[in-house]
Amino acid sequence: MKKDISFILTSYRASQLVVNAVSDLVDLSKDYHTEILVSSDKFIDFGQEKPVATECMPMSGFAVNKEGMPKILTEEFSITGPPIDFRNVELKQYLNKDCSGEGLGTFPESSVRCFNFLANQATSDWVVVAVDDHRLMGDLAGLLETLESDRNPFKDKKYKIGTLGNYPGGEEVICPGTRRWNEELGEHSDTFVCRWPIFHKSVLKEFGGVLFNQSFYHHYCDNWISYWVHMNGEIIPVLLDLVMEDRKHLVNENNPGYDDVMFRTLVETMGDSNIDYNTHIKEPIPLTKMPYSFQPGGRLIQSPFGLKT
Repeated sequence: MKKDISFILTSYRASQLVVNAVSDLVDLSKDYHTEILVSSDKFIDFGQEKPVATECMPMSGFAVNKEGMPKILTEEFSITGPPIDFRNVELKQYLNKDCSGEGLGTFPESSVRCFNFLANQATSDWVVVAVDDHRLMGDLAGLLETLESDRNPFKDKKYKIGTLGNYPGGEEVICPGTRRWNEELGEHSDTFVCRWPIFHKSVLKEFGGVLFNQSFYHHYCDNWISYWVHMNGEIIPVLLDLVMEDRKHLVNENNPGYDDVMFRTLVETMGDSNIDYNTHIKEPIPLTKMPYSFQPGGRLIQSPFGLKT
């Protein structure tokens, strides 16, 4: 049976957070034929009356192994989660180490590689990215109705990808480098960061077989989606039928400095040459050699692209 929607979720831990996130997704979509794809360090036995998981303590910092790869510092202990009713829901589990494939990600077991793998395994037309440290809530019926109606914001768009809203307040983050002067409106217009992607499977073909550029580890890959779509003449719509609420458990600090520089390198490379969305950057450009900088609010200073800021 064709699924109404797919949710993909990856985590570096097989934890209570994952159990809670899956449980919330099941409750949210219980009236629909839904697919949930999960990857984590270890399999979780959701078939038990109370699923057994492994909790990871918040990261105390980062180390780099002998191959130069980031290494997460955690401490594990066993816990149990609530029983889950999987009626109408198909659950597919994968180990992070098995999420591999050509061009899916530079770093083994990184969230970028795992999300790209799961996105390619999803069978629904529409896919939503979920995470374990935020709770997805809202009106799934309204979202599905919007996607199937004339109000679909992706109608006639090449890049059928948007972002879900943030809760509380619905405040969105502006993608650096996307501020432009809108002649028609007589004001600046910006593109929001695609923090919580919802996308049609056709996007994978447009993006070269992935959701996130393979060069990233965890952060700023959502910025690159928005920047790429913006520079190709489209926008990232915000769909407020579903919103993400921060669980306030953990802050994922998986190598943000590296990913920040990687984003800037892709921006710089795009300004100098024709590149693909999933272009693999092996060596980021040192910040000291970049001819521009970012300011809060998405302003690109000394833009190499001749954009009005």
